[in-house]
Amino acid sequence: MDSRAWVDRIWFGSDPVASAVRTALIPAERLFGGIVGARDILYDAGWLPAAETPIPAVSVGNLSVGGTGKTPLAAWIARLLVSHGVKPAIVLRGYGGDETLLHRELNPGVPVAAAATRARGRAA
Repeated sequence: MDSRAWVDRIWFGSDPVASAVRTALIPAERLFGGIVGARDILYDAGWLPAAETPIPAVSVGNLSVGGTGKTPLAAWIARLLVSHGVKPAIVLRGYGGDETLLHRELNPGVPVAAAATRARGRAA
């Protein structure tokens, strides 16, 4: 069974194994939710630094890397904005790979910047 089929079975399955795995993951989900909530509180209180953007920004991301559709979605959003007369730019974290070239190919004329942090990429 490939990994996607296994994940689908666990996520959507109603058999005892799927139910047991989901139940076993509840503590991890609660821990993760608590950490994210605490982080949000720290940002809201100003204890963690946040860089505000001088213009509206749309963030496309998730906890997964590779193969979840972030690049095509970001390219689609850029095309949609262009079609409405907006001049978007795409800022990537710059982990390497071909995403910068792919975005330039999918949306010619849309500036694409890659940097270690999004704040540095915005300044590029």
